[in-house]
Amino acid sequence: MATEAMIRSQENSTPHPVSSPSRPKWRDWSNLGEGPAGLIADRQLANDVADYIRLRAVCCPWRRCSTDPRDHDILDPRFHPRNWIMLRETVAAFDYRRHFLNVSIGQCIRVTLPELSGPHVFGPTTEGLLVLLNRTSYAVRLLNPLTGQVTDLPPATTLLRLHRYRLWSGDDLDLTNKNDLTEEFKVLAAGLADDCTFAVYFNGIRMLALAKIGDECWTLVDDTRSLEYFLAISFKGRFYCPTDRGLMVVDTSANQPPRLVLAAELTKVFPRTTSTIHLVDNDGELILVYRNIRRRRFNKRRGKLITTKITESLECKAYR
Repeated sequence: MATEAMIRSQENSTPHPVSSPSRPKWRDWSNLGEGPAGLIADRQLANDVADYIRLRAVCCPWRRCSTDPRDHDILDPRFHPRNWIMLRETVAAFDYRRHFLNVSIGQCIRVTLPELSGPHVFGPTTEGLLVLLNRTSYAVRLLNPLTGQVTDLPPATTLLRLHRYRLWSGDDLDLTNKNDLTEEFKVLAAGLADDCTFAVYFNGIRMLALAKIGDECWTLVDDTRSLEYFLAISFKGRFYCPTDRGLMVVDTSANQPPRLVLAAELTKVFPRTTSTIHLVDNDGELILVYRNIRRRRFNKRRGKLITTKITESLECKAYR
């Protein structure tokens, strides 16, 4: 309820108009009934989960006609704040209020998140969820900042045991150096790999790991340490990774370990040392954006937008 109250509309409530012969009779909108009120709630939820939460905060009858997001799994895509991003800002140590921006309509709201108490490192997801990594215990939690849903994922330290406490480079990892561990567990990308599986790519140790709600340890995807990862993205419930081998997708088919399979071949080689690659959800279409960095005098960068093809069905927009 606290989260719902924080993003409630800021507009002042107006008193009920006094009925008169020249005015239409006042309607008690709180008693619409479960049918109409439930239909309105479904329409709001399909549009934006923030609008849905505001509707539930209006009155008790409307709240009873709409399901509580916290009664559902946090991976339920209906309640994901896909168009909302948390803004980077400097806040006081015990200030748990954060601003979120709707990238579609430009609206900005402030949400109180008591889950941010303690030393945490944040990792955003395509679905609008936040991956929280505790700097001291290395516990990993998944938070929906608008609905208040939160769940525990396996601790990050289980990844070290899977690889015998060694990094991808083969060097021993000092478990007593907490700054070292925090950097190794930095989340580069995270999102849904299927309806019930969550994927996280830890950049420092170059591990792509999967977990389901209730799992005690992470499951590694193949031996992905040798791959040159660029920024991965979750798109329509699948986890895509552009690599030096091509555009890969995480396959979580039953009766076999999770693995990366080729989703699309790239018609151009993208050198990691001189270029950056990003996957972008362009209004329901997956676009690969490539930027080739050419340093000029005075360290100025010059770019021009070009377009090329990856496959017949996937377009690549590239910056060169």
